[in-house]
Amino acid sequence: AAMPALREFLPQFASKTQPLRVTVTLTDAGLDVQLGDVRGKLTPVLRARIAEGATAMAICRVVIDGEIVFEALAPFLMFGATRVDIPPGIFIQAVSQAEAEMAKAAVAATVKAKHVVDLFSGAGALSFPLARHARVTAFDSDKVAIAALSAATRKATHIKPVIAAFRDLFREPLSARELAEFDAIV
Repeated sequence: AAMPALREFLPQFASKTQPLRVTVTLTDAGLDVQLGDVRGKLTPVLRARIAEGATAMAICRVVIDGEIVFEALAPFLMFGATRVDIPPGIFIQAVSQAEAEMAKAAVAATVKAKHVVDLFSGAGALSFPLARHARVTAFDSDKVAIAALSAATRKATHIKPVIAAFRDLFREPLSARELAEFDAIV
């Protein structure tokens, strides 16, 4: 539904020689729009136009080349019953229904586990649903995602303990001895 307005709004940022990278994420707070390879400088006038356009389109945040330029409301997603504020640029599943089905399958497969390890956890899309019935240790190599998961853990209620740990699992996978402490691996 937002595409027609975005198509009118976005050309002002594009160059004729370089493609404009656009990522739009539907969050529970509204649309989170990230632009990369923007031409020109972000002048005060352009910043004001961005705020005006974003407000008119009910966009919660605009990030340009990594900088938050406009934020009416921090974008967040609910992973299970836990709110996770979503930092710019972290990986999330492309389709929320697919994510929900993955979480349902992970929970069903681990329902009898007391301590679950969530490998490549990201910001906790599976960790928090799993934590409804088991302690969870979540590993990911994205420091920003782990920080978001950790922050959400401190505010979460009605879940078992969740430990968020930074680790590059490709370079330093968990050993058999480390994995032995868990009842289930996701």
